[in-house]
Amino acid sequence: MVVVVKDLVSSCDTNYDGMVVHKHVLSALHGTDSVVVDFSGIPNVTSSFVNCAFVALLQDFDFAQIRSRLHLQNVNRQIGNLVRDRMKKEAATVA
Repeated sequence: MVVVVKDLVSSCDTNYDGMVVHKHVLSALHGTDSVVVDFSGIPNVTSSFVNCAFVALLQDFDFAQIRSRLHLQNVNRQIGNLVRDRMKKEAATVA
């Protein structure tokens, strides 16, 4: 399943934007084996967005599951690095 971020929110700046994306990603992860999150047209994200959209997934799945089942597509370096770094950091504190 592919979740296109731009179809859900106009920007990735706020907690609310993150919660909207989180709801769709979480639902997709519960319904399928693999989820692609497409960031086409999104130039940047905030840590607040990442925390709500992705880090919150650690409440339902362990880091290994997320890493193997969730894939980011059409991300620039800023987005990829922020998501990866925040997920790794939070997963280390949860473990």
